[in-house]
Amino acid sequence: MRAFPVVFSGVLVSAGALAFALGGGGGGADPLEPPPPVNTEFAGVLLRVGLGAETLAAAGISAEQVPALVAALQGNYTAAATASRDEAFITAKQTHDRLRRLVTSGKGTRDDVVTLRGAEATLAAATTQRENHLAGLRVAALATVSEGQRALVNTIRANESWHFPTQYLVKDRGEAQWVELRDLLAAQRIHAEDGEAPFPAEAQGRLAAIDAESEVATAKVNRDAGLAAVQTAWNAAAD
Repeated sequence: MRAFPVVFSGVLVSAGALAFALGGGGGGADPLEPPPPVNTEFAGVLLRVGLGAETLAAAGISAEQVPALVAALQGNYTAAATASRDEAFITAKQTHDRLRRLVTSGKGTRDDVVTLRGAEATLAAATTQRENHLAGLRVAALATVSEGQRALVNTIRANESWHFPTQYLVKDRGEAQWVELRDLLAAQRIHAEDGEAPFPAEAQGRLAAIDAESEVATAKVNRDAGLAAVQTAWNAAAD
């Protein structure tokens, strides 16, 4: 029987997945394996602006919401506009890097130093213009979902440089907390690969506490329960 969605911490999760998260579903089936993402130009745009299927699923965005989200981005996207900003950035960076190498090598003239200052400003402007363009596409797409879902997607994107499993990225942390989580996950992975490698009970307990945080637990439930359907809908819309 298909589970009806219920509200959990402001995000939609299935009743069966909620029961699992609360400890009542230990004997349930594993999540469905999602299909691989399609390899199209527009799929690349979605990934580039931080709207991959796993991010959407973790944020509680359903498969039914995906077509409207993708259509909104498509309505604001032109390949030419994106390419022009990419080309401006690449040109500015190449010029900047060439001048920087020249100046730092000691072979640059006083004029080269002045030119480098101008190249730095040009690169900063090109970087901002490209980032603003991509941000505008993301904003247009996320206007189709709830405020809570939108906030989660933006938080995941802001934290993605840590390269942790998606559920951990839905909550902001201080640098010391991120480093601790990195170490805990590394110890868990090493122990899983080599049963003789230590994974102290204190570390296990600390990681379990992080996994039990409401934001993290909800994101994991949403991702596990919804990713297969969201990826399927994402593939169809981005094809």
